[in-house]
Amino acid sequence: MRQSRIFGVVQVESELADPSCVGDVDSLGLRVKIHNQAAKLLGGSQRRNFLLTFAMESLILVSGLLTLQLAGYLLGTIEFGAYAVSKRAMNIIAYPLLLGLGTSMPRYVALSETSREMVNNRQRGYFFAGLATLSPVLCIFCIVVLLLPSFFAQAFFGEAKFDYLLMPLVLLTAGVSLHTLLYGYLRGRLQMWSASILQFVNIGLVPPLAIILAQREAPSVLSLTGVGWLVISLGTTALLTARMGITGLTFRLVWDSIRDLLWYGLPRVPGEFALFGLFSIPTFIIASRDGIEAAGFFSLGVSILQLIGGLFRAVGILLLPYVSRLTSQACWDQIRNVVSRAVWLSLGVTLLAVVLLQLTLATVIPLFMGSSFAPAVPMMRWFLLGSLPYVLYTILRNPLDAITEWPHNMVNLVISVTVTILLVWLRPFSLQASASVALALSLLGVLSAWSWWRGLADVIKQRRLTNSEPLDEVLEV
Repeated sequence: MRQSRIFGVVQVESELADPSCVGDVDSLGLRVKIHNQAAKLLGGSQRRNFLLTFAMESLILVSGLLTLQLAGYLLGTIEFGAYAVSKRAMNIIAYPLLLGLGTSMPRYVALSETSREMVNNRQRGYFFAGLATLSPVLCIFCIVVLLLPSFFAQAFFGEAKFDYLLMPLVLLTAGVSLHTLLYGYLRGRLQMWSASILQFVNIGLVPPLAIILAQREAPSVLSLTGVGWLVISLGTTALLTARMGITGLTFRLVWDSIRDLLWYGLPRVPGEFALFGLFSIPTFIIASRDGIEAAGFFSLGVSILQLIGGLFRAVGILLLPYVSRLTSQACWDQIRNVVSRAVWLSLGVTLLAVVLLQLTLATVIPLFMGSSFAPAVPMMRWFLLGSLPYVLYTILRNPLDAITEWPHNMVNLVISVTVTILLVWLRPFSLQASASVALALSLLGVLSAWSWWRGLADVIKQRRLTNSEPLDEVLEV
């Protein structure tokens, strides 16, 4: 018997099945087959996918830093504020409009996987169901925003005079929504090379190029970014459609696929709204109360926080489809070990980054963004403290969605964003908005850890009761 460790998971290459990997079967031969499939899943392909995804996400992180620096130097504080607040508005609008497809698409495509090389009918149905669901929603959104410009400008930017930012906002929202749908489909199929290239081009290349090509005006930058995302995403949609074809596609298949995606995704819409509302709603409140420049400083702190979390996006991106498959095979020990190792490693790296940035922030920000951004330093210190629980949430949210259909993340996020809004709006004890967000993120981290611990224990208990399996170690999660 030979053992090897990959991300903390022990692979046992033996003719015997792993006793922790039991499902609805009692045959030793079938258990051996299940174990061999799990070992293959956690073997070389996982390592390659992780390294590829991590490399691309690292490049996107560098690109994000470059984009911030270019925006700070080329746009100035006022235009930077308009640019940053528009990006926050895009986030809080786009993901609820997706109706949870960003999570349900990779999950169901992964669960219906039969071959990495061939697209089966179920996967084809989910792809076209996603397009059929998203397209009318985006059309309705565009019409409503353009019919009520004063309302939306006041809501997002604090003043009706910023209505000239709404058309760029519509382009951004449509582009990022379609990109997210396509990226989710490719993730579900574990075609991480294609997914990573799409992610890098749209998120890593288009934004900085738009800033360079635009003429120091936020609306031009935003419009170029949105158009770039739409062109690339529509081209990818056409390419995928031509490659998979429509053979075997029926109205009943698409309709059933829409029901699956929405049944799982819709309960998570409040969570998607709350996730971005956690950062965007305080930005809108500050824009209305303190002006667009102050909102830009606040948004810069949020961007640094999200860039730190982005260091570990590669882990979360892979955990959802992998844990979904391991859940269908009841491989509880592998799930527990993979997630535990990912959590502790990520928190350790984050802690080192936070300490280093806290020591150098007062020098780095004026040097990196320009001296006019020095007032943003105090609030950014709070965001750095909030990055630890935020990374914990970032790692746990995907496996938590994979093991259960109950929207734990949605509940946790709604609680956290409610606390954030109350603290930022009421300002008890003269609490800074950035400190309020850091406290809310701490609450989110605690709730996520508790949900994972209890959620996995409950799922194991339910499965083993259903299959009449012993419960001796159910709660040792």
